[in-house]
Amino acid sequence: MSTERNPEIDLFRGLGILLVVLGHTAGLPEEVHRYVYSFHMPAFFFLSGYLFQIDKAQRSPGSFTNGKFQRLIIPAWCMGAVCGLGFIAKLLLHRLTLTAFLGLAWGTAVGFPRADGNFLSTPLWFLFCLFSLETAAACLARVIGQAMVPMLMVIGAAGIVGAAHLPFIPFDLDIATSAAFFFAIGHVVRRRRWFDFHENGSAVRRVILIFSVAMVWAVLTNRSGDALNMSDSIYGSTPVKRTLDVAAALAGTLMLGHLSVALPDSRLLRWLGTHTLPILGFNYLVNATVVHLLDAVHANHWLLSFVIQATLLAAIAWAIDRMGVAGDLINGRRRQVRSAKPARVSQT
Repeated sequence: MSTERNPEIDLFRGLGILLVVLGHTAGLPEEVHRYVYSFHMPAFFFLSGYLFQIDKAQRSPGSFTNGKFQRLIIPAWCMGAVCGLGFIAKLLLHRLTLTAFLGLAWGTAVGFPRADGNFLSTPLWFLFCLFSLETAAACLARVIGQAMVPMLMVIGAAGIVGAAHLPFIPFDLDIATSAAFFFAIGHVVRRRRWFDFHENGSAVRRVILIFSVAMVWAVLTNRSGDALNMSDSIYGSTPVKRTLDVAAALAGTLMLGHLSVALPDSRLLRWLGTHTLPILGFNYLVNATVVHLLDAVHANHWLLSFVIQATLLAAIAWAIDRMGVAGDLINGRRRQVRSAKPARVSQT
């Protein structure tokens, strides 16, 4: 696989992370919330499966898993610790009991996916879940090779059907069971070359494709009537609506893929797509701060809130990017160890 970055994939991530921020914005109209949630997280799992390097996982699952730990869990713990500073202050000021603090700390450390069980770091559940999913995929690839894909599809389908009955499992293993379906679909799409992140055909053809897929997505989401919510394990209230939710998630993901190819190149969107971790990790903290400030001046409109949050999160990601070792840890980057310069040998 080529190691060269594909700008369209970064655009996909950039659009996706803006949808995450929008979906979490307080006061968002219910219909907008439902349409955003219909595909924004399945799209990230689809992309992860699309980019999954099965050959690398088969050769050395241990090394592969360690790399994912550095890329996903270390940043999650670092950002969770930062989000916890305010709760430490509450503890010291006796505004929070030690028992409650320890419960929130535990939830933050293992990726508890709801706001009442962590340090305002709920979106980090995705990183824990993805780590669990990619680790499982690497182990399956080592043992059964390409049969990993249909196995993940079966696990994913069963997980979607039984999602509401699964208890929380640390590192979001419960959510990973349903996410496995979208992950496997992404890998199949890449292997079968049904879609790639490159321009194909004329502009008219791209517009027609986007319009067609968008219509399918909108109709499926409308017909379902239920809001898909992966972190709450909600996939439709009936088998038919569950099927419509999954189909809408795949159609919305395909729509986002076509958009990332068709849109004019945007350095800002591409940059956001390469800095999704700090935006994800500090989303709830910034959300709560902005809502509090806008409430204080009686100007808490959801659109204004979203714009301010997106701007602040981009600024935070920019600042973190320039923090040296700390910035590398939060962004999941490996530090390059510089080798010592060889001593100069005198010539005689």
